Amino acid sequence: MSATFVPKGEMSVGYDVCGEGGSRYFVKIAHVGEFEDTARALTFSAELYEAGYRHAVAPIRATDGSVVTRFEGVSLAVVEHLGVESVWDRGATEDDYCAAAPMIAALHGMTDRVDTTA
Repeated sequence: MSATFVPKGEMSVGYDVCGEGGSRYFVKIAHVGEFEDTARALTFSAELYEAGYRHAVAPIRATDGSVVTRFEGVSLAVVEHLGVESVWDRGATEDDYCAAAPMIAALHGMTDRVDTTA
């Protein structure tokens, strides 16, 4: 297993983790209390994915079903590594905005099926 620091994120740090057999994950880590907004966003993302919206990046749930695990004052979340360059890395183009429109419409069309009170 190996972990490489990824300098992304404002309130947390991230690691590109390669597990046994070549499986890759992205792990976000922060101090407990600094991760609450991220935890809510990850919960919402998981609910979107579980409701059928496959464009959402779903965190891998822990054995207790949570999307964030807390251990000795640290919170962490794990998502499958996407292995792609993000629009934030290269800068958004007009084509990116046009491609995002149907995804945003689909997202708005299904939010009544997702619990937004968390």
